[in-house]
Amino acid sequence: MTIKIFTQTECNYRHIQEVIGMMPTATRELDTNAKPDTIRALSAITTAVTGANPNLFFAVAESDGVTTGFMVGAMANFLLENRLLAQDILLYVMPDHRGNGVASELIQAFAAWSKEKGACEARIGLMSSVTEAALTTVTEELGFTKAGMVVAFKHGGA
Repeated sequence: MTIKIFTQTECNYRHIQEVIGMMPTATRELDTNAKPDTIRALSAITTAVTGANPNLFFAVAESDGVTTGFMVGAMANFLLENRLLAQDILLYVMPDHRGNGVASELIQAFAAWSKEKGACEARIGLMSSVTEAALTTVTEELGFTKAGMVVAFKHGGA
């Protein structure tokens, strides 16, 4: 299997359409009550691929010419100091293509982008049905280290 990653301006209209089609499944993997906003997603993706917002990252993975996953991330300043941090927003690989290196390739592209943008670190979180062991295996192979955990409090109706 050949994996190709398309980042930012390398993405085409077909990529964007296919990612928008994956968005409901991807967001519901994070939260079964999610109500994906296609227009908001399209707006964010468009600002990333056109360069209108240079602090947004967007990449699409193709395996043998088929769109199999995508990643969205953002750059932000640390709140109390003058350092940049890159944080993933959503990493999704279609279930039939998991375990084939797609996530690894997307994460590598994100890490390279964050370094190019001057981030002192890139962070990848886990808030889905993907197991911690699976993410740890992929990210540790790429040089990431565990750096804490995320806890969430869900407000009623949110």
